Amino acid sequence: MNNIILAFALAIFTAIMDIDWWSELGIGCPLVFGIVTGIIVGDIQLGFQIGSLCTLMSLGFHSFGGATIPDYRIGALFAVVAAKQTGDADVGLLIGTTIGLLMMQLNVLGRTLNTVWLHRADQSLKNGSIPKFEFWHRMGLVTWMILDSIPVFIGVLFKDNLSIISNFANQWQWVSSGLKTVGILLPAVGFAMLLSYLDVKRFWPFLILGYLLFAYMGMPIIGLAITGAVAAGLDSMYIEGSRSEKNTNNDAVASEEGTGYED
Repeated sequence: MNNIILAFALAIFTAIMDIDWWSELGIGCPLVFGIVTGIIVGDIQLGFQIGSLCTLMSLGFHSFGGATIPDYRIGALFAVVAAKQTGDADVGLLIGTTIGLLMMQLNVLGRTLNTVWLHRADQSLKNGSIPKFEFWHRMGLVTWMILDSIPVFIGVLFKDNLSIISNFANQWQWVSSGLKTVGILLPAVGFAMLLSYLDVKRFWPFLILGYLLFAYMGMPIIGLAITGAVAAGLDSMYIEGSRSEKNTNNDAVASEEGTGYED
């Protein structure tokens, strides 16, 4: 596919996914970016592989308040393009991770630029103009679409230069080995960060059970996911049952106290 057409297609896709990202529908995740990019470049298996790895990397990252996090969505996009161009998934992951980190700076720029629209929206609201308020509010989305789609267009347009990185990695064995190690460690770091958010002290039996099923019994990932869903459902039912029983006991005690008061 021609570089210009490819760059334009991926830039439009990124802009559309920005609408989903800020509407919080949850479709525009690294996995979807990887798969769609894989379809566009003609290698869906590569897109699924890299999209999955980038999703694992992003598990422990959450944007609280004004904090910025690496954009692994666009990182997955560039990783697939780079891996397809260089023929090396490890090089693709390295480039994608780097781009994801660089996008943090554009995230800060976007938040800064959007204060202009926010002030205009506040002024419109003070003047009682709801249509203008809605217009300036939506302009914030346009800012994100521009800041995300333009780097994608420019980066994909010059993707032929990525072969320089691949040739350098192949020439020096220690670079190639380092890239493979990084590709293995980054998903593990994502899992570790995710575990830091979870209540491991309470749910440690499930953590050990999952490890045993995978490491010693060879259960596949889909089987583990189903087992986890069942365990979560049973835990939820237990909590709900305990809460219902507690409420029933409280109502009974209150009823007895009320009856004793009347006597």
